[in-house]
Amino acid sequence: MGVKVAAKGKKRGVKAKKQQPKEMKPANAVKAEGTTAAEAAPVFENPLVPHAVLRQMYQKIVEMRLLEKHARHLALKSKAAKLAYGHEACRVSVTQGLKAGDVVLDSQPGRLTAYLLGTPLPELLQELRADASSRKKKKAPAPTEGSATGLMPFVEDGEVRLLAGLGVAQLLKQLKRLDAVVIYVEHHEASHGVWRQSLKLAAKQELPIIFVVLPKTKHGKAKGKAEIRGIALKCGVPGIAVDPGDAIALYRVSQESLGRIRGGGGPVLIEGVPFRFHEDPTLDGADPVAQMKAYLLQRKAGTEDWMAAVEQDFKKQLVAKVR
Repeated sequence: MGVKVAAKGKKRGVKAKKQQPKEMKPANAVKAEGTTAAEAAPVFENPLVPHAVLRQMYQKIVEMRLLEKHARHLALKSKAAKLAYGHEACRVSVTQGLKAGDVVLDSQPGRLTAYLLGTPLPELLQELRADASSRKKKKAPAPTEGSATGLMPFVEDGEVRLLAGLGVAQLLKQLKRLDAVVIYVEHHEASHGVWRQSLKLAAKQELPIIFVVLPKTKHGKAKGKAEIRGIALKCGVPGIAVDPGDAIALYRVSQESLGRIRGGGGPVLIEGVPFRFHEDPTLDGADPVAQMKAYLLQRKAGTEDWMAAVEQDFKKQLVAKVR
């Protein structure tokens, strides 16, 4: 994936479930039945992105996708489902490295992101059903409340969300805390003028912020060019373009960014920009689930059977909780 990796630490966010599918294997031991001893030999495992972490991220990306489909089933106009589709990797990979005390300001009503940060599935499903019921009655869904996970109440206006995140980061810095602030902003939500003001302030005060710019998507595929990254660089903030469908690259960049922030190095901006693969144009804007699946198979970090079991297991959980 060609991206520098970062520091380790006690992580919060994506967590392995208490009961994993029977097909789950320990790192370096995932193999299909009937393979030879030579085929079962240990393969290279990057110690900075262990196979266990790869599997956790794949599992959560798949779960996010299934939750999105479930939300659309409950209400076809579910805003939470529409905005999250195609952005699963951007959320899963960044939240994987967060700790207790870190703060997240999401670009959508935080039902699904709250799940990544630890909200129990039954509670999440209850909230999604309540949202669907409110929409059918033409009422506004209940606002997403802040929680112990660090997810702040949802702020719909992107420019106001930026200002709110800056305020939270200033407070954390004043309290001499090393907690990080993650602000998700849709590509079209803030003007370049507001971005310049926000980035200059963050750079001047060396605020502990990761700005995550989510690209426009169409049918789950990212569209658009890097624009905010150039503004960030001119304002003295590292601006990194990453394929929004590449969970591994996003994970490595976010880990390095979190290490910089916790070390007092100041803000970072990560902009989702779909990379172009001239040798294989079919990969342009690739789906994050498909990309992650191909990567795990290539690295022998997971099998087709295990991946199918992950999906089926979560589908059963959704059905069981609905009844």
